[in-house]
Amino acid sequence: MGIKWRLTLFSTIGLVALLLLFNVFVYRVLWEYFQYAERERLSDKVHDLVELYHEVRPYLTDQNAWLRSHVGDQEAVRLLQRGVVVAEADPHGLFRASPPTGGGASAPVLTVTLPLTSNGDEVLVLASAMGEARRHMERVVKTTVLGSAFVLVGAVVGGYGMTRLAFRPVTSMIRTVRSISPSVPEPRVPVPNSRDELAELASTFNDLLGRINALLSRQRQFVADASHELKTPLTVIEGYLRLLRRWGAADPSVRDEALAAIEHHVTRMKRLTHDLLFLARLETEPEAKGPKALVNLTLLCSSGSTASTRPARVGAGAAVWDWPLRRPSSRPMAAASRWKAPSGRGRPSASASRGTAGNDPSRIFFRERSSFSHRLLRNAGGCRRIMEIPLRQGR
Repeated sequence: MGIKWRLTLFSTIGLVALLLLFNVFVYRVLWEYFQYAERERLSDKVHDLVELYHEVRPYLTDQNAWLRSHVGDQEAVRLLQRGVVVAEADPHGLFRASPPTGGGASAPVLTVTLPLTSNGDEVLVLASAMGEARRHMERVVKTTVLGSAFVLVGAVVGGYGMTRLAFRPVTSMIRTVRSISPSVPEPRVPVPNSRDELAELASTFNDLLGRINALLSRQRQFVADASHELKTPLTVIEGYLRLLRRWGAADPSVRDEALAAIEHHVTRMKRLTHDLLFLARLETEPEAKGPKALVNLTLLCSSGSTASTRPARVGAGAAVWDWPLRRPSSRPMAAASRWKAPSGRGRPSASASRGTAGNDPSRIFFRERSSFSHRLLRNAGGCRRIMEIPLRQGR
């Protein structure tokens, strides 16, 4: 089930619960009101009957007939003397459905009792089945149930429509992400103008896509550079092998020169392969936890410089270390050493723009980066290297 249907279902269940509680509340309030109004009406009527009874009592010959003449629809009246029924008018049998005195909210019949004498020996009991109130309550229940059903249906339809409208940017993001292919230069997700969590999500997606695109670009460039660097020694080796096969093997000087060149380029390929494995191992190595800092080293070495074998000074704030660069014969140093600065001089320089942590860096590793000058790219044989040195404590 999709999130839109889940939200609609949960909102519908919550709305049903609220409507149920509302209907029960309305029913109880109206029922209490109708009972109160009926009790007040019966109380006024029984007071009138008591006054009228005192006036006509000396002339009454048939009390039952007199009581029947004053009983309304869905009503009953009874005259008691010391708990004994002396006269009664109950055409609907209301006194058989309810106690002769009492009543209340839970009673099926509402009764009101009023004494006729000061000592309470004679009492007049008036009962009502609350027929009119019950009819009103039935109409109220039907109206509230029907109205709640319409409200529920409208809320479900409107809630689903609002959910679809709210998730329209997400649907657009899904379509955009699904349509992304390697042929798209810079894929981007449309950012809504709502300035809410969805806009933040779209911006985060765009940042992620930008990083992925940059990573793929660096990977493609790195593969191209590695292929070029491998192709050059292979071409040289192939040329010397052809030379030896044709006529060079007969000349000792040519043969020695060819074997030395082949050995040199084989060593170069081994070094380059070792560097590639080294970089791949660093990429897959889990990053150690704890305080660390990343220091950028931009290597700018002149053709005649031996800076690759000298210590590089890494400085950041108050902490400064002289740390020898490992593996001075690695490809980054060798490539950078072939580049000649415009001034004719070059040296390795250190930048600590990200800060430092700790006083004892435990190791240095190199990572391929693609942000360097095009001039270095043209003059150093495709070398674009900015070294990142994580400095960790305790190892």
